[in-house]
Amino acid sequence: MRIHFPRLALVPTDALHPHEDHDPSRAEPLARRIQETGVFRDPPIVMPMPFRPGHYMVLDGANRTFACRLLRLPHILVQIVEADSPILRLDSWNHVIWDMPSDVFLQHIREALPWDLTPADPEEAISALQERQALLVLATPPERYYVVQQVEIQAPLLIEHLRRVVDVYLNRAALERTGLYDAHEIGEWFPQWTGLVVFPAFTVQEVFQVVQAGKLFPSGITRFMVSPRALRLYYPLEELAVPRSMEEKNRRLQAWIQERLRRKGVRYYGDTIMLFDE
Repeated sequence: MRIHFPRLALVPTDALHPHEDHDPSRAEPLARRIQETGVFRDPPIVMPMPFRPGHYMVLDGANRTFACRLLRLPHILVQIVEADSPILRLDSWNHVIWDMPSDVFLQHIREALPWDLTPADPEEAISALQERQALLVLATPPERYYVVQQVEIQAPLLIEHLRRVVDVYLNRAALERTGLYDAHEIGEWFPQWTGLVVFPAFTVQEVFQVVQAGKLFPSGITRFMVSPRALRLYYPLEELAVPRSMEEKNRRLQAWIQERLRRKGVRYYGDTIMLFDE
């Protein structure tokens, strides 16, 4: 198997544009931790914007990007991937909620959307969503599924409706992202669950359409996966803050990477890993 070495670079902080909301409750403490430790650990993943040369869409790392803006860093260390890169995959997260009664959850969703919620067989509901014959799937315990039928709607407008859905439970209930959509499995991992939102999968081009329209995805819907992913670099923060040219900073970054490789300080793990210390 060919391993694609991560493309790491320093780019202007002002040239980064999020595709989703950041979380101020996470971004502000993160900025303090970055400043206190004096290192930049995990670079955001970014993609060149075809309609705005020299600028990048942030695929993963909205909070880290915002933290760098709070710290007024002129440059930020990123991992760059192209839209057609073989190391990139785009999926979606689902939201499992609790601490909100199921009937309240469904009632608020009905009020938030201009379309009906149609009861559906679980397998048929998920299949319709995967085949883009549905806009959204909801579930409540024990195994009640509802589908929002597909209508002709472009991604930027759909995102506005999905934002209304997320606003129903955001900051009003407990929320966790998950890749699961089977009610039985949800019950095993989250015994207290009261609602599930299964989002449609988007294409990279649809994400670009949303950003180009000046809109943002609600946080925690898109799931950009890159393999290999560069993590735990612990790059000196002063190298981002110092008033050198971007060209000189990138030369120093590449020399730093080569030194890490020479000292065998870079390791590749091909296994899927679940961390319990976050």
